[in-house]
Amino acid sequence: MRPLTLAPLHVLVVGGWLAGCIAGPGGEPIPEDATAPSPRLGGTTPSMPVVVPAGPPVSRLVTGAAADEATVAAPARPGSSPCPCRSVAGTSTGGYGRQGRFLVDASGRLLVLHGVNASNHTKGDPNRVTWHGPADFADLAAVGFDAVRLLVEWAALMPAPGQVDPAYVEAVAIRVDWAAEAGLLVVLDMHQDVFGYGFGGNGAPGWACDAARYAAHEPRSPWFRNYRSPQVRACFDRFYEDDAIFDAFTMAWVALAERLSAHPAVVGFDLLNEPHWGTTDPARFVPDVWQPRQEALAAALRRVAPGKIVFFEGTVLASLGVADPFHPACHPATALAPHYYHPLVHEGFAYDPQWMQPAMVEAFDAIDTMAAALGKCGRSATPVPVLLGEFGAPANTPGVSAYLGDVVEAAARRGWSWTYWSDDRGGGMSLRDATGQFKPALLGPLTWPYARRIPGPVVRQQLDGAGGRYACTFRWTQQAPLELWIGLAGARGEPTQVTLRHHASGQTTTCGQAEGQPQGVWTCPPPPPRRDPTWTLTVAWPRP
Repeated sequence: MRPLTLAPLHVLVVGGWLAGCIAGPGGEPIPEDATAPSPRLGGTTPSMPVVVPAGPPVSRLVTGAAADEATVAAPARPGSSPCPCRSVAGTSTGGYGRQGRFLVDASGRLLVLHGVNASNHTKGDPNRVTWHGPADFADLAAVGFDAVRLLVEWAALMPAPGQVDPAYVEAVAIRVDWAAEAGLLVVLDMHQDVFGYGFGGNGAPGWACDAARYAAHEPRSPWFRNYRSPQVRACFDRFYEDDAIFDAFTMAWVALAERLSAHPAVVGFDLLNEPHWGTTDPARFVPDVWQPRQEALAAALRRVAPGKIVFFEGTVLASLGVADPFHPACHPATALAPHYYHPLVHEGFAYDPQWMQPAMVEAFDAIDTMAAALGKCGRSATPVPVLLGEFGAPANTPGVSAYLGDVVEAAARRGWSWTYWSDDRGGGMSLRDATGQFKPALLGPLTWPYARRIPGPVVRQQLDGAGGRYACTFRWTQQAPLELWIGLAGARGEPTQVTLRHHASGQTTTCGQAEGQPQGVWTCPPPPPRRDPTWTLTVAWPRP
């Protein structure tokens, strides 16, 4: 894992997406023509107002300059001390929580999310919602996904200061319902790129920064180079430092979280996509500025939506093997949602495992370091769960299937959940082509088998995509069924062997297609309790 020094990072990322994000104090500028357009930012500045018809009113709309003190805590000021450490229980009160480094559902089973982002389309949609309808969510479930990271935007939630738009809240709620009807769980992601629409990005409403900053901004290409703009950085600084601005951001989040607080499909809230440090020293941004703000925002959300997971994010530097220095997060419903993009693969360069895999391992070790830091609270030294919120590559990248396979295999070994970027229609990283068909080069490794509801602690987990074998050893301590996805090959009728064997006796138990679930989702009923509850699930499938 690399120390957080900027100068050597520039050498690594010239020609890649991170080039635009990391230029900062002491860093040499990157040449104007050093990068190619990125496949990740799409759309144009959406128009306002939101025009989706309003449904039932939210239970409480936050209006005006002040919020109800019973539901919204004043955000911690940048530079304040981290949360006081205390012992952490295994789960939160009801709903979703964590056990060790895994998420858990309301029944106490470990929860593994294999999902997609829905979707990049949101950034350019006039109503700032994803393109998915009920059938499109059902298509995802049919190929083995069990979750979506659903993009939402502050600009749409609060188009004017202190005024939450109920139509947008209901538009999001409708899409959560559609996902749930398809059998998918949902993580809500407050998305931003390049601060907001005033800079041609997405996320923050125009009123969240000085209009003079927008007027003085000189757009740069490709999109990520706009993070180097002094005006963009100044707006990030104001967002973190100005209590009124951050209070408004909190109010918007609280209104959405309260509306969906009782929804069983909503796992939790990803607080802010890829937060940039502005002009703060990147080495001090998370511990001194961003984590105190995240802690206060998380507390506000938990007041109105107990039983949901709060997903913290750090900077994009994890992709380079740099671990943000998080303080312990002392709440049992906390997880980490980092992103991973190899800077060259992100821009379409061929994937060469021999020399790119070590950098991937270094980045993933940095993510585990951050998860361990967040989980080091009181007597507990267990890392928090990791949801790899974004990863992906253009579908025409040479070696793209091998690249995604290496990411998915590593995530299985480390016990991570993940959501692919992104389920859109078209070119680049889009999971579907322009006709709406899934791209085989991307879909293949994303639909390998996995255990997704595990009734006890995991001992180890292994995935060998090239060899067509998945194995999960766990201790069956919950009187609840095991749920698994047998893989797309098995779901389509290709010969697939599923075995669930007791460790000590060698006895096997019967699993089968789950009633009311898409073809390929299987369940295994709980066996009688045993002194040694260790079982191993294996799935073997044919490889081309």
